[in-house]
Amino acid sequence: MIVAKNHGGLCKQMDEYAAGRALSIAHHETLSLDTNEFANYSLHQGYVLDRVFGLNTHRLSGIELRQLFGWRVLPTAQRLAARWPYWPLADNRIIIEPHLDYWPDMFAVSPRAYLRGYWQSERYFQM
Repeated sequence: MIVAKNHGGLCKQMDEYAAGRALSIAHHETLSLDTNEFANYSLHQGYVLDRVFGLNTHRLSGIELRQLFGWRVLPTAQRLAARWPYWPLADNRIIIEPHLDYWPDMFAVSPRAYLRGYWQSERYFQM
């Protein structure tokens, strides 16, 4: 299963979904979304992909995420793991986009991955 963290406005949600979908297709895995951040998010219109595009996405609860990925999926752990000297906290299943440019190694990640990042390059969606 590929899990894509989904937050922000419509454009960001589209990028995150599309990158997760491309990776799930490449690995022949299902795609699920982490939309839990919207519970405390007052900007924009909240999670809108299903409503705007008629998608029927599978969304995981916080409990389901912790069962799959453990404590490393918690937002504080992700922020720390993205910064040196806390890299040892990272887990090879938690993929934090290393920079805003296209990252070709994204397609070499584990077929059981949690994606966190902007994923704004159209090259992620070209298959």
